[in-house]
Amino acid sequence: MDKFKINWVERNKSHEVTSITGFQYQIDAWEKDYRKSNSNFKIKIGTKITNSDGTITVSYIKTN
Repeated sequence: MDKFKINWVERNKSHEVTSITGFQYQIDAWEKDYRKSNSNFKIKIGTKITNSDGTITVSYIKTN
């Protein structure tokens, strides 16, 4: 079963926070594409939570 989803995106003038949930391989593929398409920005991981169903929830913070 595909459990990947973007939970929410929060934007303001200085940064954008994106929360996603999925299996590790899905997160890795999404992060690779996300970093490639946003190469002019600094991107760091804000939080990483392991869920009971084997998925993880990660928040990425993008700044200028």
